Amino acid sequence: MPVRHESTTHGKAAMSRRNGTVSLLFVFVLLCGLLLPDAQTLSSAATPPAPETERICEAEQLPRLVGKVVNVGQRLPRTRVFVKADGTTKRISTLSETPLTLYIFWNTDCPVCLKELRLLPVLRERFGTDLLTIVSVTPWYEEKDLKAQLGNAAWQEVAAGLGTTVECLDADESAVYDFRVSAVPYMILADADNTCLTWTVGAVAMEDLVRIVEKFLPR
Repeated sequence: MPVRHESTTHGKAAMSRRNGTVSLLFVFVLLCGLLLPDAQTLSSAATPPAPETERICEAEQLPRLVGKVVNVGQRLPRTRVFVKADGTTKRISTLSETPLTLYIFWNTDCPVCLKELRLLPVLRERFGTDLLTIVSVTPWYEEKDLKAQLGNAAWQEVAAGLGTTVECLDADESAVYDFRVSAVPYMILADADNTCLTWTVGAVAMEDLVRIVEKFLPR
């Protein structure tokens, strides 16, 4: 029985189709190589950004908070607060006559705030009273309640920290509203014109806080 062979013409057509397919695949791969980023770029693009540091969050590091905090270069509000030392209500902008003022907003139920307050005597010793005024602001609280909450030893440390500040009570929380306090501890460093130089949100190591103040000291 004769063996059946496909015609030469049919074989050439099939080979031509295969060659055309290969050519198209080659062109597609070449275009992909030119248009798509390399593997390293794809890998880095797929990698989520590193989490923001919880140690210090300075103004220039958190642009996503713009509008939720005071703006650098902005003249700060002149809100009235109750000054514990003399039992009077004063505009917060009148409480400092030094080149720099550090406003610290805190809460009695914020452990990080209480820890930061205990470090303030170090800051006071470093800069004295001629260069830096520290103004602490919190909603109204009773000392006896906070002392009972913390215990005598811890309270004494917090009280020593508050003693380095002009301690203010924000009875109606108008300062919290005016200064856009959305989280505590929240610190604002201002110049002699009561203009915001920078701010921090969250825990700040003392060496970082010293560095921030030194950065804006008048030369």
